[in-house]
Amino acid sequence: MKTYIYKLLVLFAVAILAVSCEETAELTTLQQANFTSTLEASTSSIVISDDNSSDPVVAFSWPAVAYPIDAPVTYALQFDIPADITGEKAWGKATRLVVGEDVLSKSLLGVELNKIAILLGLPIDVSGKIAVRVESYLDHTAYSEPIILTVTPYEAKPSGQIIMPGSYQGWNVDTAASFDP
Repeated sequence: MKTYIYKLLVLFAVAILAVSCEETAELTTLQQANFTSTLEASTSSIVISDDNSSDPVVAFSWPAVAYPIDAPVTYALQFDIPADITGEKAWGKATRLVVGEDVLSKSLLGVELNKIAILLGLPIDVSGKIAVRVESYLDHTAYSEPIILTVTPYEAKPSGQIIMPGSYQGWNVDTAASFDP
């Protein structure tokens, strides 16, 4: 009797598995997707300072990449120095900034671009070159042709007040010494 029950359960499980099969999703890994035009920047030369650090200093825009299926495409900007965008390790040290799904433009504040420029090793108060390209991703990645920007980063001065305790016993905030940079 147990044998019949086990055989019946196995037959039932096979039947359920056969019914539950669905068509597989459409794959696009073998189909190429490319940018139809180039990345554009609102300016190609930027001098960053305290005066424009909280203002948009550059705006990027690019065309949508047409993938073979209709799904959200994630875009990101990549920043690197021009010497590192060719060869075997091209874009290996790039700074990546995710823009979002189906977003086709991005403005950067002076403080954001300054941080990227310093991270890439550009010297302070000296103009240097940065390569920028767009990365699109659905199930595989497509890249735009890079553009070159001339950026002059600055060193941000610290602001605020630092309270320095001198003695931890009997220390009072109202009478503590302070340091104003």
